[in-house]
Amino acid sequence: MILSVDELEPGMILEEAVRTHQDQLLLEAGRRITARSIRVFKTWGIRRVVVRPPGQAAHAAASAAMPEDEEAILRRLRTRCGPAADDPVLQEILRAAARQIRLHRGEQKG
Repeated sequence: MILSVDELEPGMILEEAVRTHQDQLLLEAGRRITARSIRVFKTWGIRRVVVRPPGQAAHAAASAAMPEDEEAILRRLRTRCGPAADDPVLQEILRAAARQIRLHRGEQKG
């Protein structure tokens, strides 16, 4: 569930890692949001984050154990773009982004 930083409350759990525009990790997926982390997000200009819907802890733990493949990443990126995802140029950009995300995550685990 995507929320504005202003809607965040301490205790919520991140579904996805929060990174700066320079790709610096601010808080990992699965971490509990604190008042301090909300201040850090605002300081870095983060506008929205993806948090776990209440009651989805088991699903999130299972998905964290299984690495996401490039196609799954691509599907998730397309859902965020809405109707614009049908544009051929954007499709290529999303494929490249999915490849980079998968490679980046692989480097972090190794």
